[in-house]
Amino acid sequence: MDPMNWDMPVPTRRGFRFRMTRRMIRMRHWVFGLDRYHHGSSYFEPEGVEHARQVCEDANRDFSAFIAPPDDVPLESVRKETQRVRRDGVQVQRWSFDSPLPSGVANNDRVHLQLFTPPGVAADEPVLLFHHPVYQRHWSRWEWFLKPLIQKMPVAVLAGPYHFERTPDGQFPGEGAMNANPARLYQAIRQWCWDHEAAVELLRTQVGRELRANVGFSLGGFQLLALASTGRVNVPMVTISATNRYAWGLTHGLIGTGLKRSIDQAGLDDPTFRRWTAALQMDRHVESLRSKRLLYIFGSLDRVDPPPSLERLRDALQPERVIELPMGHGTILFQRRRISQEIEAFLAL
Repeated sequence: MDPMNWDMPVPTRRGFRFRMTRRMIRMRHWVFGLDRYHHGSSYFEPEGVEHARQVCEDANRDFSAFIAPPDDVPLESVRKETQRVRRDGVQVQRWSFDSPLPSGVANNDRVHLQLFTPPGVAADEPVLLFHHPVYQRHWSRWEWFLKPLIQKMPVAVLAGPYHFERTPDGQFPGEGAMNANPARLYQAIRQWCWDHEAAVELLRTQVGRELRANVGFSLGGFQLLALASTGRVNVPMVTISATNRYAWGLTHGLIGTGLKRSIDQAGLDDPTFRRWTAALQMDRHVESLRSKRLLYIFGSLDRVDPPPSLERLRDALQPERVIELPMGHGTILFQRRRISQEIEAFLAL
């Protein structure tokens, strides 16, 4: 496949449902302070545009080598922050540790993880590790979404770079990773991969639980597939609303209006931006995963990364099991019980 192939039919933007959904997303982002990007040039400081170009070229040259963590990722300064028991008997632990690949941003370089353990499970019951979407500030949303699974098995949620407590002061969650400078996203993906390995080590050595499966939602699904493409994931995987082609989604999808404006302000025209983000097309990297156990869950109404992008990802992956739900990218959250049942059944095979 030509890595720069942009010859895909453009989905219509004239549909009433598309326009109304995009307006609702814009309203949500405005209410919660998301997608309010600064002038695009500010995201290239202090290194400058030339440094960003070099980082992108390095990532495009060999994406797997760029993001792959070493075999001996360090786990340092581990601290159990809090521990409590919910009314339903679920134990909730909050852990933190130093990122093994620091960015130089203090908040971002302290990694946070929440572990949910239902009553009655064995002390060595393996744990499911969840990777979240972009723009996440509140843990409670994912505690709610994962509740059906949490009632059955240990579940850990790992905070990705620049999200939750890792969000720098003066930024909205995810801004430090996904902004007008594509190099920041490459670097955040790489840091997330290293953090994942350290989190698995924490669960193994500090909690006594091996990894049972990885689950990724949206950008978290992209992140999970990226890590798996390096050969570092040897447990079953589940992706939910996983994204595929970054530049395609920004240009033709439902979200990213403020980000696209910031990119234009930075002076990156469409051909340059597509060239710099060429490696951020996951269907280019995943054919090696066809032998892996993968449950692929998606919404037939998903227009965040619109057709035919997700179809190309699915064809490249050839997952063991595919679940199509009549939902959009975000509204698929309301199918949490069905998703939980499918994950349980998949892991029981």
